[in-house]
Amino acid sequence: MALNSLAMYVGMTIASGTASFALSQGLPFVSLGVVCAIASLLVLPMIYFLVKEKAVPKKNPIGM
Repeated sequence: MALNSLAMYVGMTIASGTASFALSQGLPFVSLGVVCAIASLLVLPMIYFLVKEKAVPKKNPIGM
């Protein structure tokens, strides 16, 4: 879990730095918003195809 949190922290740090650099270089805010929207829409297919969760059994395996 710590690795996952670290990856999210590093990823958001890189994304924030990239966004601030792009805006300071004159990139319109709308185009940065479009890039963020596309990135957000890519998350759902990645979770759907990469995360394989199993159904929880109705009865506890130890009989409780």
